Amino acid sequence: MRKKCTRVLALLLACGMTLGTLAGCGNNKEGSAKDTDTQVVENPGGENGEAAKDANAEPYTIDFYYINYNSPLKDLEDVQAAMSDILREKINADIVLHPIDSGAWSDKVNMMYVSQDKIDVICSSAGLSPDYSTSVAKGAFLELEELIQEYGQGIIDACGWDFISGTTLNGHIYGVPVLKEKGIAYGYIFNKELVEKYEFDLTTVKSYKDIEPMLQVIKEKEPGVTPLCMSGRDTRSLRNAAHCGDVYSDMFFVPCDTEDFQVIPWYEYEPELELLRWIREMYEAGYVNKSSLTDTDEGPMKAGNAFCMPYEMHPGKALELSSAWGLEVEQVFLCDNYMASTQSLGIMSSIGRTSRNPERVMQFLNLLYTDKELINLLVFGIEGKDYVKVSDGIITYPEGVTAESVGYANQGWLFGNQFNNYLRDTEDPEKWTKYEAFNEEAIISPVLGFVFDVSKVSVEMAAIDSVNSQYGMALHTGAIDPEANLEEYVGKLKDAGIEKVLGECQRQLDEWRAANGK
Repeated sequence: MRKKCTRVLALLLACGMTLGTLAGCGNNKEGSAKDTDTQVVENPGGENGEAAKDANAEPYTIDFYYINYNSPLKDLEDVQAAMSDILREKINADIVLHPIDSGAWSDKVNMMYVSQDKIDVICSSAGLSPDYSTSVAKGAFLELEELIQEYGQGIIDACGWDFISGTTLNGHIYGVPVLKEKGIAYGYIFNKELVEKYEFDLTTVKSYKDIEPMLQVIKEKEPGVTPLCMSGRDTRSLRNAAHCGDVYSDMFFVPCDTEDFQVIPWYEYEPELELLRWIREMYEAGYVNKSSLTDTDEGPMKAGNAFCMPYEMHPGKALELSSAWGLEVEQVFLCDNYMASTQSLGIMSSIGRTSRNPERVMQFLNLLYTDKELINLLVFGIEGKDYVKVSDGIITYPEGVTAESVGYANQGWLFGNQFNNYLRDTEDPEKWTKYEAFNEEAIISPVLGFVFDVSKVSVEMAAIDSVNSQYGMALHTGAIDPEANLEEYVGKLKDAGIEKVLGECQRQLDEWRAANGK
């Protein structure tokens, strides 16, 4: 069911995606008071200094900040207490978890950087705002290569140094990548009940356009259902699926079939323009949800009010989503999987420069890759309360508890070594074996390891983001006509400095190629 991509694939050029406005979120702040005497850039060792080399000498509280896409975590304090019991025994540390609502993430994190809050661990990514490159440029993160070598042998054994070094920026590692799928692919998720009701043959779906007859049937026969669900998070998935694995920033990319390694703005790429015209046709036909500009997640699909949506793919994604949503779905791949720096940079754990004991913090991160009990506490919560074991490594919800009512459920893909996570009884029991094969089959990007440092064009990037927020999503969800709006959009991008950004990215890529013999 895959559309073959016969050439090596490209790299996501790391420029950020804004995740919304400040909605406010806070959890138990004990041990996380602002260190008003600590300068973010000038005090990497924190107040322990050289004494912190004796990593376990004194008790230490680790403050861990991460993005939260789920409902409020009612059992958070119980999980913290159980994790702290383990950590006190192993590294003489306690932990305070600080999940931040996804809508508040950007403003909250930027505020913490400015106020120099004590941050021991924070999830980082090329796709979050502030993005990885921007956070590094602000001096928010510590260099990690020596800490990993000294305290992170379990991380190295699990991930391999090549995968870890995919996070390198300006010669240094500032993030430890989560070990999950090293390759990435794209396609569609379908509502299984509707697929079976109308006897749709999903093996006929080879390209993004092949769903059109199905969308027409749903439109005519299911008046309360959106045929094609689109939202801000889906536009990149559809673009990648449409181009057989071209990997984007929001504005520019290196094509999967590159021979000259030229950075191309998407508005000059004909396959992209063809996609825009098609999605506009789908929108005008009434197939796309009219709320696509304000929807920020898979809400309509999750609620059973949509037929299909674009999605990132890996083995078992459909079963994974079915378990999380309480709605059976099926998946179709539209391209081969590939490995680019995006996979290392997709989600990481970084150590804040305001940490007072980075050695202890790296020991904690190492445990997230080696200690099954600890990682499953963080992901699934308390056994008997938030889950029960069906068999070795297989869990389900306790009697009377559902995905909607459970008191604690984190996102496993955010943390450590995902291969140590339990599987729910609704998932494929061979999931991790298939992940390993998926990783081995991944096509290697010709620019694996390159990360665009946006610090030299940060003013232009901010201006471009502003223009893009006005036009980009509207074009890629079909809400506005590309024929009528594209020229004006491109003109404003050029006024904002897109050509300077492209030139700087190209310069960095050329230097990277020369230094790496590419």
